[in-house]
Order: sequence, then C-alpha cells, then structure tokens
Amino acid sequence: MSEAGWDAYLARVRTLNRDEVESVLEYKRVAEQYLRSEVTDEVLSSNDNWIRAAKKHLDPLGFWMRVEALSQWWDEEPKRVAAALRGLWGLYDGSPEGLPPRDEVITRIRIFANQLPAVDKNLRCPEGRMGLISALLIRNSAEHYPPFGSEMFRKAYDITNYPKPPKNPDEATLYKHALEFLDQFVEEARARRLEWPRNLLEAQSVVYLLRA
Repeated sequence: MSEAGWDAYLARVRTLNRDEVESVLEYKRVAEQYLRSEVTDEVLSSNDNWIRAAKKHLDPLGFWMRVEALSQWWDEEPKRVAAALRGLWGLYDGSPEGLPPRDEVITRIRIFANQLPAVDKNLRCPEGRMGLISALLIRNSAEHYPPFGSEMFRKAYDITNYPKPPKNPDEATLYKHALEFLDQFVEEARARRLEWPRNLLEAQSVVYLLRA
C-alpha cells in the first residue's frame, strides 16, 4: 500500500481539533455503558423494554432504522432474538470474563448475521446488517469494536490506497477488514509520532470525521 496515501490521510488528521474527536467519542462511550447495563439486563430477562433502551442509545450512531428492523424481528420471534443477542455478546452461562479474542467475535458475528432476517430494506445487504451488528457490539467494548459504516471506510481505503475487501464479502469479512484497517491506521499514526489515534475507537472516530 502506498506510503503517500497514508501521508495524505494523516496530513488531514493533523487538521482536526481534539475537541472534534472527543465529541464523537463520547456518545459511543455512553452507548456502551447503557447497552451494558439497561439493555443487557432487559435482554437477559426477556423484557420488551430493551428495544426502547437500544433505540435511545443507538439513535446518535445513525442506526435507528436498523434498530427499528431489529424491533420488528423481536415482535415476531422474541425468544430467538434474545438467544441471538446472548450469543453475539457471549452471555451464556459459563462464559469467561473479559474481552474475547477478535477471531471469536468474528465467528459470533457470522452466526448472528446468519440468523438475522432481512425484515426490511435496511437489513437486506451485508453492509447494512453489519452496521447494526457493530452498533450492538459496542456493548462489549466500543474501544475494541467500534461502529461500522461502509461508505466512510470505503473513502478511507481509497485515500490511503488500502486494499478493498474481497468481492461479495459477508458481514464478518467486512468488519474484520475494517478492524485491520484501523489497526494499520493506529500504527501509521504512531510511526509519525502523532498523539492520536491511539486505539481503534479513536481511529474510527477520525475516519468518521474525515468521511466527507
């Protein structure tokens, strides 16, 4: 991949104000907190209130229409949705504490995606489905599993000359590719002695801010 591409991209990073980055970091951290508390408790008790809590805290991420689609699936198959969410989050009895390896999370994504019905147009393509899944994954760690948006990553790949995902990727492949890009982004910034991005959440937030 072209060094010039990364140099051009990181030159744009230098133009960002730290406050701009913090502003888009904060609501993701808040979403993680509430998904972990309010939403998790409601899902584990199979209470309908969880969908309202999810909508409230995922709306700022721009995924409200996909959450509406998830709500429709819940209305039709609540027990199946609850089981699928437990699987995505690793909340089965005996699950080890702490953050699971990335490969395990990628496997969970693939399993969840295969259960997720295309109940409306927002869930009829891997990009749309992965947007919803990544928003739900914030519950486990926004810093390690930040939100996914296909268009903003596509633009970042183009500017940096980063390889595009394989043809006809599934949801898990799209997300794994995006995470690997963010890994590289953090390394490139560190190599140039930039103060940030220091982790995947900061890197994703910069990608979001530079999407235009």
